[in-house]
Amino acid sequence: MHKRGNYYFKIYFHSIFVFICFILVSCSEQNKAKDSGLSFYYEIIQFHGKYIDSLLKNTPIIYLDISNDANGNADILIADNYLNNSVWFISLIDTNVGYKVKYPENHNISLSTHHVARLNNDFYWIDGLTSNLYLYHWGDTVFRFVETLNTNLDLVAEGLEVWPSLICSSNIRSCFFIGDSLLAFPCLSRVDGNGTYVNAVNNFPFTGFYNIYTKKIKFSKFKYPPIFEKKYYGMLSKFFQVYDNHRKIYYYSPALTQIFTYDILSDKIDSFNIRSKYQNEEIPFFNIDSPDLIQHIEQRALVNHNRQSPNYRRLFISPDGKLFYRIFKNGTSNVNFLSDNNSSNENYDDYYLIVFNNKYQILTEFKLPKEAFIYSVFAFNDGIYIMYSPKGKSYDEGLYWLKISIR
Repeated sequence: MHKRGNYYFKIYFHSIFVFICFILVSCSEQNKAKDSGLSFYYEIIQFHGKYIDSLLKNTPIIYLDISNDANGNADILIADNYLNNSVWFISLIDTNVGYKVKYPENHNISLSTHHVARLNNDFYWIDGLTSNLYLYHWGDTVFRFVETLNTNLDLVAEGLEVWPSLICSSNIRSCFFIGDSLLAFPCLSRVDGNGTYVNAVNNFPFTGFYNIYTKKIKFSKFKYPPIFEKKYYGMLSKFFQVYDNHRKIYYYSPALTQIFTYDILSDKIDSFNIRSKYQNEEIPFFNIDSPDLIQHIEQRALVNHNRQSPNYRRLFISPDGKLFYRIFKNGTSNVNFLSDNNSSNENYDDYYLIVFNNKYQILTEFKLPKEAFIYSVFAFNDGIYIMYSPKGKSYDEGLYWLKISIR
């Protein structure tokens, strides 16, 4: 991927000290990290090009996605420009090729509430609020409305309580294609105003499968874990899903070290644990006697709990299914985030990247630099890409990424 930008920097360092040592070599900086006989390489990459430069100068980017081709390589950058109601699709093979696509008339399709799933050169967008399904074909200049998924009717028919929306809007990578017809999406049980599950009952399915040809919907056998009926972790009581492009769906929660697997072919459900070696305190949960009491927990207390608690962020899988990446945030129970001085201060937060293989064996774990923006992370066969903000640089000078790869 780095060959597609105009230039790049390389960084190599020894992870045993979790310390980055910069060495100037002509116009590059280099360092190498070794752990358990494996070599991990770090590169800072900057992208330029007609469309990227224009995008950065026109309006700030809030939501980004990077799509991969059939070989698992990054090839298309998707940038949400919601301030002017448009989405930019930019080739990473040739950054002078791109398309600025306006939102459909009277429709808001911002990535903040949408999921994107790619099938060849078609990009399917599902609205997490209205359950509307849209389609964008690479090279077009418009989005096409497909239909509204009436999944709630199927769930109600099974005697389940549902919220107005059928899809959780917390993670744009929660939707994906299985094969060339099944579009998988996360079903949503009733939630409170904080986005946490109130009635995560055992018989509520997590994943729905929509066949784009037959228009029929089915549900997975994986249900919400009963632990959320017994323990309430506030804003961390969420669940997400990711697909390994082969036959398994992985389900994970910020509050749990446990990761669940669902084998699509055999319907078998299993689990394993990936725990950070830097987790030195347990995630506290709220002691409640009834789910109804959740509604009465103060918002400020939920925010403070969320910031103080150690928790696990998103899970990423390389398209070839060989490497997994999990981000862990340290606990900061000694900091009161209700204080005005600390409410928006992220300097207390340290993030760590756990790398493990498809046998669920941890290969290494190390601290990420403060400049890494852990909300924009993408895994490809050649490594994981994390949006990066070098000191003294602004976004209108180019898009920077920290690339971590194993060789």
